[in-house]
Amino acid sequence: MAIVDTKQLNIPSDPATIKKISDAMKECSASYVRMEGEKDFLKELFTELAKDTELPAAYLRKISRIYHAQNVAELAVDNENIIELYEKIFGTGE
Repeated sequence: MAIVDTKQLNIPSDPATIKKISDAMKECSASYVRMEGEKDFLKELFTELAKDTELPAAYLRKISRIYHAQNVAELAVDNENIIELYEKIFGTGE
């Protein structure tokens, strides 16, 4: 069975529309650069903090996400449910 692409691509010819798309793509690119910089910053922050505190960087990263989302209560309930489900399926691990 062959798949036929029935989508028609309406390529703009209007200079104003083309400029609008071009400008938006330049803004997207600039945003990606900023995001990459922030990602590098966070990686360095967690690496240094882990060295200074002797806590695993992965834990510090998780704590930062919980703090940012302000959802520690929801996370606690989810974890309890996951443990309960795991124990129901696989036993208590004894």
